[in-house]
Amino acid sequence: MGMTKENVIKVIGKPSNIKSVGEYGEVFEYDDTNYSVEINQQNKLSSIKIKELYFDYYPVPKSEKILSFKNISEIFKSNNKKISEILSPGLEIYKEDKVIFFKHSWRNEIENDLSGIYSLIRESVVGLDKVDRTNLDEYEENMRVVLNQNIKHVLKFKKTS
Repeated sequence: MGMTKENVIKVIGKPSNIKSVGEYGEVFEYDDTNYSVEINQQNKLSSIKIKELYFDYYPVPKSEKILSFKNISEIFKSNNKKISEILSPGLEIYKEDKVIFFKHSWRNEIENDLSGIYSLIRESVVGLDKVDRTNLDEYEENMRVVLNQNIKHVLKFKKTS
């Protein structure tokens, strides 16, 4: 943030479209990307917007791509890179009264587990083979529906001991 307008153009290229946003300055849009940038009235970079494009490329969910409980259990016992292949960067884990989420770049999280998500996943999968998937007091499998987003597969492990 704070980079000059000229340096932004030098680093990421000439925008495909420039929109005025009034008192906030201008928005630079780039075709075939998932981002735009905002340049304030002082001609400095003030915002970067990353757009979620998943729905544009995969408009119809494919249930056959949903991993089995067994496959998920095996992946969660593997390395961070393999685990990251099935996680969303927007993942939130609710543990006790805390919300745990990725706080750093994806690469940094995979390499260093700075937010502790990978450690928590490995800690949480211990004993998954003992979960009774037919008992709703222990396990629930659902779909989360959010307006303008793909349906998300949700696994809830309710048993804590």
